[in-house]
Amino acid sequence: MKTSIKFADIDALPIENLPKPKIYLLDFHSRSKAALKGAIKFISSDSEWDTGYLFSPLSDDQTNQWKDWKAEGLEDCEIGWGTIFATAPNGKQYQWKVEFWHDGDRSKEFWGGHFQTAKEVN
Repeated sequence: MKTSIKFADIDALPIENLPKPKIYLLDFHSRSKAALKGAIKFISSDSEWDTGYLFSPLSDDQTNQWKDWKAEGLEDCEIGWGTIFATAPNGKQYQWKVEFWHDGDRSKEFWGGHFQTAKEVN
């Protein structure tokens, strides 16, 4: 299963048999101080270089027990890749792989991330 979330939109990350955590996927290369408050950057695993991808975990009655959020990724000129990690209410860590798309006319093409169903980190 895959969930597509546009930049500057909210949706739940796909996972089986657990509460689906909701995130706000910030607009591509969002850099305003207001937008960055509480946001988690996708950082390259090879260095401290950051990408133009950011998200904010959201909390509600079902998903407020998710914690220890972090993300790593790479950005190319028109696409990117990343992984989000979080600890579930059951104490286990899960990861979501994501492919980012930001090419062409935003009004005619998808700009955002395609998130794969979470997998438990061993």
